[in-house]
Amino acid sequence: MNANPVDLAETLGTSGVPVLEFKRTAKREGKRGDAVGNAVNEGAPERGDDRHRIATLRNYRSLMPLAHDARKPMFDLKAADGARGTTQKYVQTCYREFRGLAEGVLARTEGLARP
Repeated sequence: MNANPVDLAETLGTSGVPVLEFKRTAKREGKRGDAVGNAVNEGAPERGDDRHRIATLRNYRSLMPLAHDARKPMFDLKAADGARGTTQKYVQTCYREFRGLAEGVLARTEGLARP
């Protein structure tokens, strides 16, 4: 069912500031044309088409609050920052994945001409 979120919110009686903001955003987005809408509705590429994929990162939801409090990247958290036990193993996994991402980007850019 493709219900319009604005109509749905008004029907449910939850209209208010968020709905008004959504209306403004929808109006602004509509001015851009259908190219943006088509790109959004296009969906994710097929799993078999991996030639442009550099890395796939997990959602590090539990590390984000610790990183914000410590004002550090998620992959640089220490026990003193609150990353203890299993969370520290999660930090190490995060480090490996981000290192793989950085190495993938570096490998793809090495062949580019430099000014």
